[in-house]
Amino acid sequence: MKKFLPLLLFAFFTTNFFSQDYTENSNHGDWRYYYGDDYFFFYNNNGEGVENYKSIPDLTIMFEKNEEGTISVRLDAAVVYVYDDSGNDKNYVEVDIIIDNGEMVSFNGKIYDVTDEETRIYLSSPKNGPRFVNLFEDMKSGKNIFIRTTGAKDPIVFKYSLSGFNAGYTKLINGWSDWVDNNKNPFDSKNPFRN
Repeated sequence: MKKFLPLLLFAFFTTNFFSQDYTENSNHGDWRYYYGDDYFFFYNNNGEGVENYKSIPDLTIMFEKNEEGTISVRLDAAVVYVYDDSGNDKNYVEVDIIIDNGEMVSFNGKIYDVTDEETRIYLSSPKNGPRFVNLFEDMKSGKNIFIRTTGAKDPIVFKYSLSGFNAGYTKLINGWSDWVDNNKNPFDSKNPFRN
């Protein structure tokens, strides 16, 4: 038994360590929540190709660790389009989104080079266009989100399940709010009651 005691202790601490790590990197249905040094990440890496696809990217939502909670939405972890470094500025695509069978909303997309195995398409809202927070509200009650990217060639369509989005998105918002509350500097805020 004495020989097995160190092995049992190692197994206990290893299991405990990984279960703690899992709470930081938790799953919510088809969505994954993770936080790093500078961002909170919420992403779906179980997308499906619907039309004209060669690879399937992750759909990623990021909240920057700042008081504004700057939001980025991107398609990443794959090469959907090859980055054009010719200087002809061909790195723009249209991004159309439909949740279930609802209304289509459109965003701008810009391709960024990362590695040979990954380019990223960052979404942005056109002037007077849809806002990410409104899109997220619609995603909370949907079943599937369809994303169509259109560049110089035929449109590419992807589908992502929204199973678990609502619970994970709530955790994302709470994580950012807690981070802001824990990192506020009272000397930077104006308190009308302070002399």
